Amino acid sequence: MLIIVIEKDYEMPSPCQIRYIGEPCESFAEAEELVKVHACELRQTASVERYFVNNGERWYLSSTETGEILREYMIQIIA
Repeated sequence: MLIIVIEKDYEMPSPCQIRYIGEPCESFAEAEELVKVHACELRQTASVERYFVNNGERWYLSSTETGEILREYMIQIIA
């Protein structure tokens, strides 16, 4: 099984918001660690919400002050 992690950074300009993070992972645990490392940058200014979807997970980092979503991480099974 191959799993990818995609980051959507809402603070970046529209054409640059979406990017792959790291290399494809072999487990959800490995993908979650990758998300946690990247999410650490916003630890003091964001709250984390995690949702499970059919083909993976979605992680949302929201501003603790305004409630707006700052980043979204998508963990998806590709093979």
